[in-house]
Amino acid sequence: MLTHDRLVKLYRELEGQDVLSVYVNGEQHDPAQRDAWRIRLDSGIAALRRRIESMDGDGQIGSFEQAWEHIAKELRPFQDAFLPHRGWVAFATADRLWYAQGLPAKMPDLVRWEPGARVAPYVLDIEAQNRTVEIEVELEDAAFAATLLPGTSADAEVVLASHEDVPRVPSSCLLEGARMLVLEDGRLREVEVEVGLRNWNWVEITGGLEVGERVVSSLDRAEVRAGVAAVAAADVTAGAVTAGDHEP
Repeated sequence: MLTHDRLVKLYRELEGQDVLSVYVNGEQHDPAQRDAWRIRLDSGIAALRRRIESMDGDGQIGSFEQAWEHIAKELRPFQDAFLPHRGWVAFATADRLWYAQGLPAKMPDLVRWEPGARVAPYVLDIEAQNRTVEIEVELEDAAFAATLLPGTSADAEVVLASHEDVPRVPSSCLLEGARMLVLEDGRLREVEVEVGLRNWNWVEITGGLEVGERVVSSLDRAEVRAGVAAVAAADVTAGAVTAGDHEP
């Protein structure tokens, strides 16, 4: 991810040049729509191409197509699959690709061909990533605390709430709209669930599933969808709803 200083430098380097700026919203979890990002992007590029062609008094369409080829090449590995990140951004000119990377934050679907790079959505993301809150931490080990010097840095995990002995599943099992695929009698069935506390790794299930039911975690595979025949392969394709302690 670009730092603020690197983004400013890139913006200045591209100032005055014709730049293709591409932002892609990659936040999609439904296997049936794993290539929805590509369809939206193709539609946006096609519309932009038509606009350039209708106004092409100075021969820009050739430069646009060269810039688009640089970016399209980076996206080909994900042609019919999910993007690996919530957002994806690229900047290219006719002669080279300047930047292309996935981001941990959701991005808008946006394509622009214009002088200079369109960096505003990226700046908003950096600001969101840099938001901080102040907390006070009291160490239980007073002797150890006395050895710390002013300015010492540390990582702290803040637990807002916790539930003990509750049904939970890996976060990777949850589809968009609080849905899951369950392995039942040799076939995959889609169910709606109710969720409670959640973090990056686990989701608490408060309704819709029972402890011991087998849920699918390999949602990125094209053949995994409701209604198909399936078998559990040594807990790799399917996991089980388990009971355990859970913190957000």
